Amino acid sequence: MKMRLCFIHPLAWLFDEANAKACSALVNTANAFRILKEDHKMKGWFKDRVVEAVQFPLEEEFDKAYDVLADSYTALAEIRAVGYLRKCGFEVTPQSKGTKGFDFRAKLKDVEIAVEVSAMRMSKEEMRKWLTEKGERTIYPAGSPKEGEFSVDNVAHRFVQKAEEEDKQLPEDMPSLLWLDLQFRDWWTLGIDEALPLYVLNRGRFRTGGLWLGFYGRKGTPLLDSESLLEGLPASARGIKHPTLRYPGYFMKESRKASAVIVALPDFTIILENPYPQNLLPRMVLAKLICVQRFDWPHSWVRPFWEEDSQAVKKFQSKVRRALRMIIFVSRHARFEW
Repeated sequence: MKMRLCFIHPLAWLFDEANAKACSALVNTANAFRILKEDHKMKGWFKDRVVEAVQFPLEEEFDKAYDVLADSYTALAEIRAVGYLRKCGFEVTPQSKGTKGFDFRAKLKDVEIAVEVSAMRMSKEEMRKWLTEKGERTIYPAGSPKEGEFSVDNVAHRFVQKAEEEDKQLPEDMPSLLWLDLQFRDWWTLGIDEALPLYVLNRGRFRTGGLWLGFYGRKGTPLLDSESLLEGLPASARGIKHPTLRYPGYFMKESRKASAVIVALPDFTIILENPYPQNLLPRMVLAKLICVQRFDWPHSWVRPFWEEDSQAVKKFQSKVRRALRMIIFVSRHARFEW
């Protein structure tokens, strides 16, 4: 199938002046370019990333173009991540070319952490539907829910899946940061409230946040898609086969090397800290990270790092457990209103 590739190149979307998210992502990208342009230590790395970012597929066949553009996505995500970190005071050093493992070392005074950057993309199937189908259609960046599934389940699963993939690159012996860039049009439909354990839609309908569940959900956590507290049918009576989470969130798994995850959206930057870390993110690092560009405090989940570490971690773990209990309680009353 032939198609005009300008509609799918990630750089082309940044110049959609009619879209507020495009303008925000463009500003964020431009700021990162400006910072890196003046960083002589990163000159060679930056030049290579720019070359990758602007490459254009020679093939017009959809599948091949989608695969080739992966390098552009990655390059833009890395440029923005390094720009963000440099702006809030970190010294960033890329790993040697060809070295397996994480992408960067970020240093603050004498403290060093590992950073792995990943670009979140829409699935190939959803991208094809978006670009080829005509008329009104519903697009699900994390994949269309199958019969008997909630859309929130797909969002949670996509973040668990991505975190598990990138976890393999992280070290066992030092604090690490997983950086997920969602500043591509693929994910502009993701609302910031998906980082909350529970929130309310129009007309008082409850929904569990898929992004939050993808990191903090436990197996069996109830899923709410658009539920009322008024009389109506429970999920099981509406043909929903999977009303609860079938897998644990990333931080609730045994293998969870990331000390924290940063989710970078066009208008918001969210920090999600691991409540059960193998390597605790140093207090001074966490304090500096809240200076990151477009940081969103209400939707971030971090320990009270101004307190002593062991006590702060216990309080944070308790906060996560309380959120899970809240979801369970509300789910007992939630119904789909007629």
